[in-house]
Amino acid sequence: MYKTLGKITASLVVAYSILVIVASLVIKSKAVSYERLRHAYDGLSPRDYKE
Repeated sequence: MYKTLGKITASLVVAYSILVIVASLVIKSKAVSYERLRHAYDGLSPRDYKE
């Protein structure tokens, strides 16, 4: 029982890791709005300003 549970857990961890890597590559391909980042670092939320 523990052997099967360990295999299932390991498979889920590997699948989640692959999903995170793919998602980070997709997000990385989007253009970064440096103005939006600057406002975020100024402590403003996206609702507090207009781009």
